[in-house]
Amino acid sequence: MTNDTKTTTHDTSAAGEQSAVRPITALLTTEPTVAMVMTMVGRHHTSRPVTCADVQDHRLSFLVSQQAEWVAAIAASQAIVHVTVADDARTTYVSLNGGAFVVTDPQEILRLWSPLARTWFDGPEDPDLAVVHFDISDGEYWDGPGGRVGRAVAMLRAALSGDADALGTQGHVAGNDVEIDADVASFGNTPDHRRVG
Repeated sequence: MTNDTKTTTHDTSAAGEQSAVRPITALLTTEPTVAMVMTMVGRHHTSRPVTCADVQDHRLSFLVSQQAEWVAAIAASQAIVHVTVADDARTTYVSLNGGAFVVTDPQEILRLWSPLARTWFDGPEDPDLAVVHFDISDGEYWDGPGGRVGRAVAMLRAALSGDADALGTQGHVAGNDVEIDADVASFGNTPDHRRVG
């Protein structure tokens, strides 16, 4: 995968209004980011905050416990997954659709390991440790001025001018259905093939 931060445009309305399409790497920092990972199994929805271990092109990766019910549901191809991220410091908000799969490969766990993960796991050799890769198919972002002063100035400017665009931008997140299809081909779509390790 490459880290391509090019910005393109996408027609989002009948009137032809242009909205930037940005890769996830242009929206999220490499600093620890907490995402809300929502899973839907049947009609049952659950969400939980999970620290993002890596952000690459069209993929977010998370170090997780294999014992968690939601991780087992992903490994068994029983869960639909949706991810949202709110980066208040940068006033960036992201909502993502895609596909997820579980990896137990020790080299991949070691690649993603960080001292922060020791809060939840004994170390990279912890037998409970796994990785959830979430491949983005599509999504949306909302990006505003940073900092308290920047937000206040933008709100004042928008109120005085009547121009809501002063509050920030909204657009689409670049996805990659080809990569998701390749994951399904590689890891299968049945419980005995989805878990890698």
